[in-house]
Amino acid sequence: MIKIDYPLYQPRIKKEKDVEFIFDDIRKQWLQLTPEEWVRQN
Repeated sequence: MIKIDYPLYQPRIKKEKDVEFIFDDIRKQWLQLTPEEWVRQN
């Protein structure tokens, strides 16, 4: 089996008025952090 070394990913997360956002590097925008968005980003 081939070993694949994935780069470490540190998500950019910010909190504004009790709402968490995660930065999407592909779409270049901040998105509200939901369970679905967390799966997309990881």
